[in-house]
Amino acid sequence: MYVEQLQSSFACLLQSAQAELAVLKTELEFLKSNPQPDGQKGNSLFAEVEDKRLNMKKKLDAVLQKYHNMKKIYKDKCAELSRVNVCSPSFILLLYYK
Repeated sequence: MYVEQLQSSFACLLQSAQAELAVLKTELEFLKSNPQPDGQKGNSLFAEVEDKRLNMKKKLDAVLQKYHNMKKIYKDKCAELSRVNVCSPSFILLLYYK
């Protein structure tokens, strides 16, 4: 009777171990087939926040670069306009008295 109980409990343990093994094999295959990109750090909340922070920093840097370029173009155009305004009265006078 004692041997039968041992055999029965051993059979139950074996079945549960086999079921757990099957689940772990499936999980392993899934992880092997879907590797994480190098840039991602996993599913942790802090890693996701850090990834989003870095993306936003890149976007901010790009916008700041465009802003500085547009500011330089604006400054150059203002200087050009002021040169044209300085030259215009004398040019008009030359045309008028010609």
